[in-house]
Order: sequence, then C-alpha cells, then structure tokens
Amino acid sequence: MVDSDPVTGITMRCLDGRFQIVTMECEHGCPFDGEMHINECAQWVIVLSGEAVVWLGEKAELHVLRRGDTILIPAGMPHGVELKPGYRDLTVYEGSRYSTEGGGKSANTQISAR
Repeated sequence: MVDSDPVTGITMRCLDGRFQIVTMECEHGCPFDGEMHINECAQWVIVLSGEAVVWLGEKAELHVLRRGDTILIPAGMPHGVELKPGYRDLTVYEGSRYSTEGGGKSANTQISAR
C-alpha cells in the first residue's frame, strides 16, 4: 500500500469512491497550528488508538477523543485538530476530500490534501 503525508508526520491511506475512506496514523503527534479549516464534505471519524483534541465551529468547542470515540464533522464546519503520539483513526468522507494520484481509485493510491 502506498503511503502519503499531506501533513508532515501523518501517514494516510485512501479508498476512493462515492465515499472516501481514509486511515490516518500519527506516530509522533501533530500539534494544532491554530488554523481552523473547512472541508466541503462531511467527515465521520472513528478513533482506533491514541488521542485527538478537536476544536469545532465558530466558537471552537473543544472535544477530546480517545479509542472507540466517534465524531461527525458536518460539511462546511470550521475545525482544527491536535493529534497525540500514537494516534490512529478511520475517517469516512461523504464525497472526495483528497485527490488520488496515479489515476486509480484504490487503497493502493497515494493521496494529497485538496
């Protein structure tokens, strides 16, 4: 499987179709840079291991997610994330969040941030 790191320190794998299914791994952690971002499609996150701190909405409502926790981030909602060392998740995007390179739509396709 080909890996990619659209954000330094994060390994991602993507299965592309009507929904995009992405696994994310962050071995050493990824601090929140203070910048909220918006996705054009909804995303549902399932935490597999580690911990994430998520800020949601205009008021930056704080959520701490651990193994087994889930969160739905609606399309168009501002959010920011800090990933702690050892973090892993499975994220389902309703639509296409990442572009796939190489012309394929499989789990073996390298991805990059849109």
